[in-house]
Amino acid sequence: MLALICEDDPLIARDLLDEIAAAGMTAIGPARNLAEAVAAADAHQISIAVVDLTLNDGRSGMAVARALHRRGIAIIVCSGGQLSPEELSDVDHMFLRKPMPPGAIADCIRAAAHRLRE
Repeated sequence: MLALICEDDPLIARDLLDEIAAAGMTAIGPARNLAEAVAAADAHQISIAVVDLTLNDGRSGMAVARALHRRGIAIIVCSGGQLSPEELSDVDHMFLRKPMPPGAIADCIRAAAHRLRE
């Protein structure tokens, strides 16, 4: 399975790549905005995406989550920003608030991969 990192902070992106590798998956990215995320989804068979709400083109993370969700990609929102329940009510997703405890992303990746295999 392949995971896409949608994160504009290079240090956080590196940590996410390391966590995903620890979960036994291959990660690509980071996609830093909506256009890069869509291009990555076009170019690769992505199963899971870790999406920050605020990317370098503004608060486009919700648009990224929706676009990837429509392609059947499991969504993990990972953000320091708030998300009201109705904002992504149309997208099946998990939410992790930054800063995350060690292993939290790996646990979510494993859970999402398990749900995809069911």
